[in-house]
Amino acid sequence: MVEHWNKIEHKFAPRDNQKEAINNCVEGFTQNGFHGLLMEMSLGKTKTSLNVAEVMKEYNALNRLVIIAPKAIQSVWLEEIPLHTHLDVKPVIWENKKTRKYQQEVSRLFTEEFPILIIRLEMFQKKNEVMQDFLKVFFEKPTMVILDESSKIKNVTTQRTPRLIEAVKDAAYRTILTGTPWTESPLDIFSQMEFLHPGFWYKYSGEWSPKVLKKHWYLFKNRYAIMKEIRTGEGRTFKTMVGTRRVEEIARKIQTHVTQQKKKDWLDLPEKIYQTLHVEMDKEQALAYKTMKEKLIL
Repeated sequence: MVEHWNKIEHKFAPRDNQKEAINNCVEGFTQNGFHGLLMEMSLGKTKTSLNVAEVMKEYNALNRLVIIAPKAIQSVWLEEIPLHTHLDVKPVIWENKKTRKYQQEVSRLFTEEFPILIIRLEMFQKKNEVMQDFLKVFFEKPTMVILDESSKIKNVTTQRTPRLIEAVKDAAYRTILTGTPWTESPLDIFSQMEFLHPGFWYKYSGEWSPKVLKKHWYLFKNRYAIMKEIRTGEGRTFKTMVGTRRVEEIARKIQTHVTQQKKKDWLDLPEKIYQTLHVEMDKEQALAYKTMKEKLIL
């Protein structure tokens, strides 16, 4: 395999696991247009994905970058981009603003050499035709989409997940970042792989649609979930999932399309540094704490 990681100048030398992940992701992009980075915390998945973007840019295969992340970690990306890359650009955070100043800020993305747009994951909870239309135009040039904390889109029956998949399906390259690809069951991986490649599990007979996506989900669940019929006291019955089956089959299907790394497998990691922070409670917190303590004693 070509060592793609050394095609760029790194601000911090990549560790062995990061070199492997960069190489795999670039290969996945080149061959299929997608690759997932399932790397546990501390393994550097943020740095890895940004370095992948730099490598693809170096190959003249990438012009733009979109980062989708929960609001709580949005600020982390603003810090990590200048920390780990040589990309001389000021990222723009998507807001539903109509002010002239903001419109000008968004418009300059089309004039920059390598624009970066950051979108909160929560933005996809409601229909947003303005944002969808913008992304369609944005994707006219080769764009990489990074979905951080991808396990948050595990529920395909919500409005947010199909809306997100539909909004980014025309991007040239897509990757997901998470250290916990499934939080409840292996079935959580269904929608994350659909984000990477619509029709990953079952081929579409026609155009993509939320209706067909949900149909594929039920086919997937029927094959890999163990269902049990529950009878309520009122005499009604319903089915609930009590386990999974054919998990090895799921693992085989995704194996070549993701890089999965665990901390225990990479021994070159630095030792953890623990720090104790002392936080003084305000009056309201102190009163609540005192009340809970007294009730617990009683």
